[in-house]
Order: sequence, then C-alpha cells, then structure tokens
Amino acid sequence: MKTTLRALYPRVSLCHNYEKKNYMVNRLMWCAFLWLNMEDRRTLVLHLDDNPSNNNLNNLSLWTQADNMKDMRRKWRDNFLKWSSHPMAKLNEEKVRQIKLSYNLNSQTLWNIYWVSRDMIDRIRAWKNRTHVMI
Repeated sequence: MKTTLRALYPRVSLCHNYEKKNYMVNRLMWCAFLWLNMEDRRTLVLHLDDNPSNNNLNNLSLWTQADNMKDMRRKWRDNFLKWSSHPMAKLNEEKVRQIKLSYNLNSQTLWNIYWVSRDMIDRIRAWKNRTHVMI
C-alpha cells in the first residue's frame, strides 16, 4: 500500500497479484464501512466540511454530480472570477464594466478598442456573459 496526494485528495495504490490500482481514500472508507460498490461511478463520496484530508466517516456522504454542483455554487467554490486572472485574458472586471457602461458606442467601435468578438461584446451588454460584474 502506497499513499499519494494528488489534487488535494489523498489516494492509495493497492496491489493484488501484481496488479496495481489507485483509489481515493474517501471512496475506500465509504466502501469498506458503509457498503458502496467501487464500480459505481455515478455516486460520489464527498466531504461535508470541504476538507479533502478529513476522511472521517462522519464527514463523508453520498451525492450525485448534480448535488455536488449545487453545493459548489452555494458555497462559492466555483471560483467564477478565474477568467480575469488568466494570462491570456483580454478582459478584466474593469474593462467589462466599461463595456457595460458604453451605451453610446456600437459593437464595432468596442471591438476595435478591446479586441474581443462583437458577439462577446453584445453578450456582455445583454448581461448574458460576465453577469457577476456589476456596474
């Protein structure tokens, strides 16, 4: 048995007859003590306190992917501001605010200023894209 830490979630490598398989510790805990089938990939074993290293059985629960996504948004773990800090990003929050406030300029003019597609500019102005940036 060999433990590894990959993407914050502890994993173990188990060998049987020279065949090695990697498992997440939280899933192994649930399977060993609470009878989950290891082959069932539709069910997720998640941490209630969002601490990946806390694999106590009281901290684990079974969820679906849809439940996990709802919980992620509810706890603000989706990190929706990630796009603005990307090194290739053409727009940051301030430029998005300027686009939303530029009522008298057409999309072609803004395209020449910011070098993003006219469709992106129209979507930002219609509040269909970058909706979290307030004026």
